[in-house]
Amino acid sequence: MFEMHPEPGFPTWGSVAKPRPGCDQQSAFPRLPEPGSRGEPAMPASLARRYDERVEVDHRDNEPIAFVRRRRGYVVRSVLAHWWETGPWWQAGDLTDGVHDDERELWRVEAVAPGRSPVILELAHFWSTGRWTVAAVLD
Repeated sequence: MFEMHPEPGFPTWGSVAKPRPGCDQQSAFPRLPEPGSRGEPAMPASLARRYDERVEVDHRDNEPIAFVRRRRGYVVRSVLAHWWETGPWWQAGDLTDGVHDDERELWRVEAVAPGRSPVILELAHFWSTGRWTVAAVLD
């Protein structure tokens, strides 16, 4: 009376469908895109080499345009990201004794030196001291 026959080509409840041609068998776990395939750097920021190396920076409107690192001049080709970070204010002994903010402004830039391949790095500007450093290299 209520007996139903599935139409050809449609799986019945509880059956395992055959994979479609050209599809990955593990479609429940899709593969991650290849690094650099969507314009992002090939090395994620979490794998960057960290530094605290002082550099001389030329800037226009507080944005870096060129810098000197290890006696080599670099020109900033593009700014990829820009953000602010604060220092460990909670480690200051007396929080009521003035401002203990070691705030820094960070710039992730693509830069190139003459005759070299482009490099992606992070430049940090410490507002309290006016010092510029290379914070990370993502080449």
